[in-house]
Amino acid sequence: MAVVGALIGFVEFLNNILANAAARFLAFSIGKNSEGETQRWFNVSLFLHIAAPLVLISVGWPIGEWALDHFITIPDNRLATAHWVFRLSLILAFISMSFAPFRAMFIAKQDIAEMAIWGIAGSIANFILAYVVWHYSGDSWLFFSICSVAISSSLVLMQIGRAYKKYEECRIQFDLWLDWVRFRKLLSFSGWNLFGGLGQLLRGQGIAILLNRYFNPISNPGVNASYTISNTVSSSTQQLSSSLIGAFSPEINANEGRGDRERMLIQANRASKFGAYLTLLFAIPLILEIEYVLNLWLVTPPVYASGMTSLILCTFIIDRLTVGQMLSVSARGKIAGYQIMLGGFLLLTLPVAWLFLYLGLGPISVCWAYLITMSLCSIGRVFWAKHLVQFSPSIWLKEVFLPLMFLLTASVFTGRMSQLFLDASLGRLSLVVAATLLTNILLGWNLLLNTKERKTLLAALQSSLKRIYKLIRHQK
Repeated sequence: MAVVGALIGFVEFLNNILANAAARFLAFSIGKNSEGETQRWFNVSLFLHIAAPLVLISVGWPIGEWALDHFITIPDNRLATAHWVFRLSLILAFISMSFAPFRAMFIAKQDIAEMAIWGIAGSIANFILAYVVWHYSGDSWLFFSICSVAISSSLVLMQIGRAYKKYEECRIQFDLWLDWVRFRKLLSFSGWNLFGGLGQLLRGQGIAILLNRYFNPISNPGVNASYTISNTVSSSTQQLSSSLIGAFSPEINANEGRGDRERMLIQANRASKFGAYLTLLFAIPLILEIEYVLNLWLVTPPVYASGMTSLILCTFIIDRLTVGQMLSVSARGKIAGYQIMLGGFLLLTLPVAWLFLYLGLGPISVCWAYLITMSLCSIGRVFWAKHLVQFSPSIWLKEVFLPLMFLLTASVFTGRMSQLFLDASLGRLSLVVAATLLTNILLGWNLLLNTKERKTLLAALQSSLKRIYKLIRHQK
């Protein structure tokens, strides 16, 4: 399941990469206030995203079938199921990748509410699926894969319908598909974006294969299961943070399109600040209480699940610290050097993980390899942002890194202190969540936000409360 079933998750990630590449050009044209140009970029993007998966599937299908039969260690009685899971993932690949431009329009138009709804719906559906699979008595692997494809495909098709109805720019015009000037620009940008993205795809799949080769799933079933669970739990905590970053991305691109570099850099720092902050809100209590949470969810979790989950959550925190710098480089458009660095560091995870396993450091060591190479990626983002968009590392240290490190230390301290009063239980979990949440809110308000950001949040809160009050009065 860790090797083949995970393909479905990787396909969704690849779809996000392609959608974000299209969204960059759409948001850039929206920043110039040109609806006609936006429609041209949409149609060219649609042509590219239909052609690309056809090529990838025609090449990947036979290679994948061969790998399942001759390379990956899968029990004989599970081989047929593995092939069906792989084929299902290819179906999902075609659907989600082909229609990525429709999703990209939501991103470019900064339709935060709608994107948040889709993200929350997907997260809830996947959590429910994980619970159902755990209690399913039949072939849980195939059942999980079929349901995952059904959930993802349904969300994609609903997004297509909504985008077509909501945005005039989403009208398909075949005469605009073969705009070769725009096609080459989009292909170049998507290609380099894909290069960095493939580094992440190969890292995740490569780690699963390494664990599969070093720890046979028949004699060590807990290893691959731990890796799968850690990725599932960690990814599910990122929905809110990812939605927020998705809201910042089009604004950063639009500001660059208008030539407002100063505002673009301010927004980039805010993306890093709020993205990392929201990750801390969920990650810290989960890391502190991971043993209890996994026992509550799975009853008897695999032995390495808690350690792997904690380390991957730490990796996500490091990633979010410089996500705004990643967005600023993407908005600039000159991403070749950055993506080569990113893909190289991500692929470096594999030899580092192999070395750790070769030295006998155990399965959890592969997640330490994750942590090391993600730290290198974050440092590289700061370098490229400074080089390409005149980003100031000192401002980032002062406004983002140091305040967040203080929040991290304080919330871990208060969470640990809360654990001293009770044994592992739902009550202690609630106490830890409350303590870390209160610490992050109080310190975040005073240390992380500047005066303008506080006023903006207060105004938004007051506006929301007024709408709720009016709604209640109207119902009475």
